Amino acid sequence: MNFRKLINKKGFFLIAEIGNNHGGDIGLAKKLILSAHKAGADAVKLQYINPESFIHPSQKNRLNQLKKICLDKDQVKKLYSFAKKRGINLFSSVFDLKEIKFFAKKQKYFKIASGDNNLEFLYKEVSKYKKPTFISTGFLNHKTIKLVYKNVEKYWSKKFSKNNICIMHCVSSYPTKDIELNLRSILELDKNYIKGYSDHSKGIINCIIAFVLGAKVIEKHFTHNKKIKSFRDHELSADYKDFIKLRNELTLIKSKLGNKKKKLSLSESKDSYLSRRSPVYNKNLKKNYKLLIDDIDHLRPEKKKSNKMIKKLINKRLKSKKVKYTYL
Repeated sequence: MNFRKLINKKGFFLIAEIGNNHGGDIGLAKKLILSAHKAGADAVKLQYINPESFIHPSQKNRLNQLKKICLDKDQVKKLYSFAKKRGINLFSSVFDLKEIKFFAKKQKYFKIASGDNNLEFLYKEVSKYKKPTFISTGFLNHKTIKLVYKNVEKYWSKKFSKNNICIMHCVSSYPTKDIELNLRSILELDKNYIKGYSDHSKGIINCIIAFVLGAKVIEKHFTHNKKIKSFRDHELSADYKDFIKLRNELTLIKSKLGNKKKKLSLSESKDSYLSRRSPVYNKNLKKNYKLLIDDIDHLRPEKKKSNKMIKKLINKRLKSKKVKYTYL
C-alpha cells in the first residue's frame, strides 16, 4: 500500500476519533461510527483497551473507570463486522500488545498513541504487518521526536516509511489550551514522512490551521454530545455538524492552496493580454525619422510580439511613416 498516493489524490485524510466516547455502550458505538462516516470521515477510529493489561492493579480508581467505559474484544469484533458491511473504514488504537496480530487482520492502519510513542518493542511488533501507521508525538519535544524517527528507520524500510508513516503533531493535554498548541512545529516535522495532526483542542479551527501548515492527516475526536461532563473527551470533540463543517472547510482550502509550482490560472491565461501593455507610437512620425525611446508609450491591451520590436527599432530610421497609436 502507498498511503501517500491516497492522500495526494484526496488532498487530506480525515480521521474521526471516537475513542471511548461510546462509554462502553456498543449501541452508541454503532451510532457514532455511522454518524462519523456520514459526516465525511475517511476513517473512524476506536481505542481497544484491556484494562488489566494496561493499568497497574494498585491504580484501582483508574482501573475501575476504564472497565466501565471500555468495550471488550467480542464487542469490538462485532463493530468491525458492522462497519465492514457498510463500507466503513474502521480501525483501533491497540493498547493490548497481545492483540496486535488480531487487529492486523481486521484493519488497514495502525496508530501508536502518544502514551506509547517511547515503546521500542511496540514499533517492532507493529512494523511486522507493513500497514500505514500513524504516530502521535504527545509528551515529546524536538529532541525526543528524533528517537521516534530512529525507531521508524530501524523497523521499517525507508521506502515504506516515506509513503506510509505519518508523524502527527500532538499535545497531550485535554483540552489543549490555545497557548500550548504550538502548531508551527508542524513545519519542523521531518519531510521524509507524511505529516499529520492529532487534535485535543475545542472547536475545529486548529485542525484547519494545521492543514494549512502541511498536516495531511487530521484526527479529531468525535461525539454525539459535546455537553457530556462525565468523560473529558466529549468537550474537545466535534459533533456531526462540526465534522461536516471541518470536512467542507478542508476541501475548500485544498482547492485554494493548489500546489507549490507557480503557474498561470485558466482565467489568467485567457485574460492576461487585457492587463499587459504593448508599445505604440505616441505621435505621427515621418519616413526616415530616427526612432527614440521618448516616441513610444506602453498601453493596454497587449499585442503579441509587439514588445519584442522595441530593441530592434530604437535608434533606427523608419522605412515608412507611422500613425499615432499604431503598435510597433
